[in-house]
Amino acid sequence: MLTFLGFTGKIFRIGKINCTDVVYARAGELMVNVGSTVQLLVDIFIVRGIVHFGGAASINGSVRTGDVSVPDQVAYTAA
Repeated sequence: MLTFLGFTGKIFRIGKINCTDVVYARAGELMVNVGSTVQLLVDIFIVRGIVHFGGAASINGSVRTGDVSVPDQVAYTAA
């Protein structure tokens, strides 16, 4: 079984979590890296969803490191 795929400098790791097929890729910090990685992901694989782990800030004091939050609105305001 194929456990990873290298394509244009990106490494996509392939596996299963709870019997569900998953692909894991590290995109880097710049938005252009994230955009190109996601584009490759959807071009190569059949994608049903994306889980993003990344840096963010919060003004809510109840949010702690390791918490999972699901926003009801998202905006990209450029760097």
